[in-house]
Amino acid sequence: MLAIGEMLIDLIAAGDATSLVDVETLSVRPGGAPANVAVALARQGVPSALCAVVGQDPFGDRLIGVLDANGVDRSRVRQSADADTTLALAWKDARGDGHFRLLRQADVLLDPGDIESVGIPGLRAIVIGSVSLSHQPSRSAIEVAVEQARAANVPVCFDVNMR
Repeated sequence: MLAIGEMLIDLIAAGDATSLVDVETLSVRPGGAPANVAVALARQGVPSALCAVVGQDPFGDRLIGVLDANGVDRSRVRQSADADTTLALAWKDARGDGHFRLLRQADVLLDPGDIESVGIPGLRAIVIGSVSLSHQPSRSAIEVAVEQARAANVPVCFDVNMR
């Protein structure tokens, strides 16, 4: 199984803060729906790979370390010097409703050239996330992946995770 799309760092507000103005502590976690799927499957013994772009920075290194530690094939993950690793801020308001803000960076640099080399025909399935559809060139990359999968009768799993 190949997951295609965003891999990012979640910065989750800790404590009783009800807005980003009041946050004193942020918990740092690996994130991104496609990356989470690849890791979860690998932990269950299902061979999985990820196609994504992260920054050439400490957060990008950390995310690649997570893939390695969980046995995810990361040969299709590209580290870019052109952008930092994408960050996502998450917090709850006074009512307990969750809020989410993406600081888009490297994840949107996934491009059709990244997809051309992944070898979609012959895969058991691909998983794509909706967040990657919100910006170019990642939108075009996802469209190419879906077209290749359809042509090869490879199932496409779509994670509706738009915020």
